[in-house]
Amino acid sequence: MPIEGLVTKDPNVTDLAQLKGKTIGVKGDIPSSIVAMLAKAGLVRGQDYKEVLVDGFDPVTHLQLDIDALPVYKSNEPGQLDAAGVKYKLFDPADTDTPGTFGLIYTSKQFGEDHPTAVAGFTRAALRGMEDALADPTAAVAMSVDMINAAGNQMFLTEQGETYRWTTESKIVEDGTPAGEPIGVIDPALFKTEFDTYVADGAFPQGAPTFTESWDADLARSMYDSNRKVIWPRG
Repeated sequence: MPIEGLVTKDPNVTDLAQLKGKTIGVKGDIPSSIVAMLAKAGLVRGQDYKEVLVDGFDPVTHLQLDIDALPVYKSNEPGQLDAAGVKYKLFDPADTDTPGTFGLIYTSKQFGEDHPTAVAGFTRAALRGMEDALADPTAAVAMSVDMINAAGNQMFLTEQGETYRWTTESKIVEDGTPAGEPIGVIDPALFKTEFDTYVADGAFPQGAPTFTESWDADLARSMYDSNRKVIWPRG
């Protein structure tokens, strides 16, 4: 499921089609899931709405600019806007059956071939960390904030904000995992569907990239036992 959403400055907007001729503030580039969601509403990128770059990462400041909408991470900016009492309308690509993924962990093909044990160990540890955090989210947030603070906390992250982030993201992860499947395994069919959808909906205005199956769909799956629990320590 996509992690991105689109917030409109006007909380009374009821349909994405109302953004025709409007301006979207963009941090770097507009996420592909947002392009696809807008296309489903009949809005073509480069024709039906204008994109302007915005600076920084403060959504409260962004919505004070001369823009009509802002792409966000559903686990970040909405929480900040709520805390500041800012009214908005959130449009979620998942509500339009727009496919998406997030939180990928990757390495180079060369490193994977040269250090398979290290890659497997890192994958197992990441999945075990996810499993523990899902089981005890309060402890996971507290630990992460302690480590953030110990590193200087240059982004001024708070326990409240990280709780919102983890609550939102863990629900997306769990809701997006097919029934009977362990969390975190690769779904090749979903990747292809996501790519094809974004190409069809104009997410790549300069031309679609080449689709390559650059993954190992079996590694993460091999870390689980028959009860969908991470095998720990290594069997």
